[in-house]
Amino acid sequence: MISKKVNISNGVIALIVIIFLIFGNIVSCVEPEGGTEASKENSILDNNIEIEKNEPKEDIEPASNFFISDIEDGYPKQPNIIDTIIKHKFYHLSYNKKYLQANWVTYLLTKKMVEDNKAERTDRFVRDPNLEDNYAITSDYTNSGYDRGHLCPAADMNFSETAMNETFYMSNISPQKPDFNRGIWKKLEEWVREQTYENDSLYIVIGSVFGKRPRRIGKHKVGIPKYFYKIVFDISKKDGYNAIAFIFLNRKLNKSFFEYAISIDELEKKIGIDFFPDSPTNEIEKIESNLNLDFWKKK
Repeated sequence: MISKKVNISNGVIALIVIIFLIFGNIVSCVEPEGGTEASKENSILDNNIEIEKNEPKEDIEPASNFFISDIEDGYPKQPNIIDTIIKHKFYHLSYNKKYLQANWVTYLLTKKMVEDNKAERTDRFVRDPNLEDNYAITSDYTNSGYDRGHLCPAADMNFSETAMNETFYMSNISPQKPDFNRGIWKKLEEWVREQTYENDSLYIVIGSVFGKRPRRIGKHKVGIPKYFYKIVFDISKKDGYNAIAFIFLNRKLNKSFFEYAISIDELEKKIGIDFFPDSPTNEIEKIESNLNLDFWKKK
């Protein structure tokens, strides 16, 4: 009797094991809700997380303990001008609704920004989303004899797609003679980027200067600047604070851009704009009055 009970018990246990194995295989063959598509979606989400981690940081951190640590700190002061300040993520501008372009743009440029040149140029010129009226369109420049010239250069902002795309807003574009835009102006832009490898952090101001009755182009009557200027301010203090200014006629120029270099003080007197008005007076007066060409040419 004892032996029969053991055999029956062993049979029951074997049957339970077989049932468990069969049920386990059935469960493992059942797909989660959404089937293979759900699995694909999970893998895509995982990939997106990795991509997001690898995106470059878009915060600008200049190597400076000077009064300029943010774009707003260096706004120029332009008397008798009614303008609109537009703040894009990586550059700011003073918009001139009369001439449909910027009076000036300002931005910080660092070595890291120049090194992280990953974004591709699109050449897609579009309306500034901050402007609902009084703006130029790209066809205003078509067959006008003038280039769509960047004030804040696209190549200075190719560390991110957002930064690059913002430079193609028409508010950042001015009519420039082709030989000027593709010649001395382009060479100056390239030289400025090279300075970040030596000086690390620069504050840049770029602007247009109009005559009394400027010529106009296009359906929307875009004003043509007579002059363009650029200020390059080394704020890294690696070799002391230094600044240099340039002013050019809007036409073909064959000389080196250093031939058009002046101090900030001289530029202020020529165009009637006060640069860095909110800075410590004693410190900035010394910088604005000094033009150390040897400092800039050795770079």
